[in-house]
Amino acid sequence: MIPVVASLGVSARGEFLNINADDLAAALAVALGADRLLYLTESGGVWDAEKKLLPVVRVGDIRRMIKEGWCATG
Repeated sequence: MIPVVASLGVSARGEFLNINADDLAAALAVALGADRLLYLTESGGVWDAEKKLLPVVRVGDIRRMIKEGWCATG
């Protein structure tokens, strides 16, 4: 199953809200108990300090990558 959803929400006053799509995708993956989460990005993925594309990024490695300073945006 591959869910495709719009990252929109509605406030208590009926206003439409633009929800961060990355946050929505992660929350949805957790709620569905997904084994994997795939992002289709303009940049092509996550790049390491030597500018090599990482084919897999494990959740446990993300904090280290941010702390080391080479993974900071997007």
